[in-house]
Amino acid sequence: MSSKVNIRRLATGVPGLDNLLGGGLPEFSFNLIAGTPGSGKTTLVHQMMFSLATPDNRALFFTVLGEPALKMLRYQQQFPFFDTQKVSDSIRFVNLSADLLDGDFDRVLSRIAEEVKNYSPSFVFVDSFRSVVQSVKQQESGSTDLQRNSMVRKMQVVKMRGQAQARGLHTFRITDDGIQVFPRAIVQQDAAVKAAIKLSTADKRVSMGVPGLDDMLGGGLPLGYSLLVVGPSGSGKSILATEFLAEGVRRGEPGVIAAFEKSPSQLLSCKLDALVQDGKVGVINTRSLDLSIDETLHDLIEMINRMQAKRVVIDSLSGFELALAPEFREDFRGSLYRMVAELTAIGMTILMTSELEDRYTDLRFSPFGSAFLADAILVQRYIEVAGQFKRVLSVVKVRGSGHSKDIRLFDITDKNIVIGETLSGYSGIMSGRPTAIP
Repeated sequence: MSSKVNIRRLATGVPGLDNLLGGGLPEFSFNLIAGTPGSGKTTLVHQMMFSLATPDNRALFFTVLGEPALKMLRYQQQFPFFDTQKVSDSIRFVNLSADLLDGDFDRVLSRIAEEVKNYSPSFVFVDSFRSVVQSVKQQESGSTDLQRNSMVRKMQVVKMRGQAQARGLHTFRITDDGIQVFPRAIVQQDAAVKAAIKLSTADKRVSMGVPGLDDMLGGGLPLGYSLLVVGPSGSGKSILATEFLAEGVRRGEPGVIAAFEKSPSQLLSCKLDALVQDGKVGVINTRSLDLSIDETLHDLIEMINRMQAKRVVIDSLSGFELALAPEFREDFRGSLYRMVAELTAIGMTILMTSELEDRYTDLRFSPFGSAFLADAILVQRYIEVAGQFKRVLSVVKVRGSGHSKDIRLFDITDKNIVIGETLSGYSGIMSGRPTAIP
């Protein structure tokens, strides 16, 4: 018979925070929240307190040398989690400012002990504890960074007794609803496990919705793969992405698109707009400032689960990088790798676009070296034929699968993309010096 003590976890009521704490706050524990002024400490503890407090499990909140209690409560009441009924039934606020005026900390601690004894709370909050114990110096776990007019809030779990804590810094936002945490994406599967999953689904293919393209990919894009579509401006990357989503809808596979380069009115073609209006394709709001990849991943997964989506489009990686807060751009490749791994791990088939300057002589697939994370690469290029620009495309790679090596002409009509013949069979006359094509 096991004598192991089971420590109950209390849900905090803060979206995303329980993920960092292994399920919530440990019962009967002492917890310290440290951070710079304005980083959201008071809002965080209020959100937890109003979520946890009930008439049977009351909360006692001590205010010390911070802002006056009435001023604090005036602003905290703006959040929807603030329940005035709970202030009467389940929560009591005690101001210790007067007790601290003479600097007698023993008197303050005695007052706290007396209030706890008389009220018998299940939860005790002290804001701020550092004001009570001035000698305590703790590494700050919550911070607010300001870079180039970009404000980013982060938190870190420094210590959790008896268990491993979620690693790294995690971004969070203070919204009109309170605090929301976006846990950092961590790849759980090693390379061998991921390779095994790819192998097991390699025979299941996803149709691209463009006649002839599935054949070039060896029968379609393997299920759960990430496809990188690369090409210069105007080559048809977004149109191909639209056909990919439309084909999914025709096959009963809803999709989600995160568009970073265009406003919603520019993004939605007639075809895509109809799919969005019918609720078959979801659009992620990417117009907010100071994005983090973890926040974008959170929004994607939330919409994927709600819509039971099977396909994801990111249009484009170039715009995605620019939409991020400056400090997140430094680790863009690593963060993007974790994001793609997380999405493919839950069974999503991904199409990403990347704009690349067409220099004709360079064989590159990404301006920031992110081609390594794609399972398949499709390149679109321009060539000059008889005084006209023509579009061509080719499949560069499909991991674990055979694919066409042809370079094929294609055209964009008012209805769809039409793939034509190979260059070797084209009867047109090339003008100017020879053009290098991958």
